[in-house]
Amino acid sequence: MKRLLLLSAAIIISTSLFGISKYKVVKIAFGPVIVNGSEISVGSILTDKDTIQWSDDKQAVKALNLITGNTVFFTARSMKESKTNDIISYLRVVTPLSSRAVEAVDWSEEVKLAIARDITVNAPYKADSDNYYYISYGYSGETINKVLPVDDYNIKINIYSLFSIDGKAVTPIDIKASLYYYYSKEGAQKLISDKLYISTVSKREVSAFYNLMKESFSSEDIFTMTADFIKSKHPHYLTDEDDLKNCILDVKSLSE
Repeated sequence: MKRLLLLSAAIIISTSLFGISKYKVVKIAFGPVIVNGSEISVGSILTDKDTIQWSDDKQAVKALNLITGNTVFFTARSMKESKTNDIISYLRVVTPLSSRAVEAVDWSEEVKLAIARDITVNAPYKADSDNYYYISYGYSGETINKVLPVDDYNIKINIYSLFSIDGKAVTPIDIKASLYYYYSKEGAQKLISDKLYISTVSKREVSAFYNLMKESFSSEDIFTMTADFIKSKHPHYLTDEDDLKNCILDVKSLSE
């Protein structure tokens, strides 16, 4: 028994050192699912380099990472949206280094935010009633300027407020915007970034995915799968855990 435990530990350590993760399949929905040209089954072992071939949008695989013990999901819709077939490329899309946008924004770089309702991001300067931030973007040939709610060094971007023009709601679109900081004392403004990209999470698409998966998986599983789906729709965009959670809860309440 001791020898078996040592052997198992050695395999895990060896796998970790070479950077190759392995995943044990624990559930398959709407099979058969083909990996590297062969049908897989519960108990099959997948690796980062494996390629999955799907035949139906309802198909999904639940697996256990044998190194971390974490549960991961591979779904036909999400991998299709992320334009990936191999496991490692897909996981890089749905498991970014940070899913808390407020902790991740570097305004000296290009900033991409995917927002369902609202998101809070860090700001370089403190804001108050006299010194504030605003976003400027183009919509239907017009320049739209929106003052943003602030709390010390945090900025809140709300999709509904952002796409309300002259008091009327307009259809959200993906935009490239500029962020400015206004100094009231000097009566001047400072450009913080002209490389701010904002993409709106479509609740209609999220709802369609949620309803597709609820036939085969538990509510807890679907929650994670739907968050992954949203990230797959917006690769390379920062998301916020609370924003995604609220979006999924809204969708869940409507589907029940």
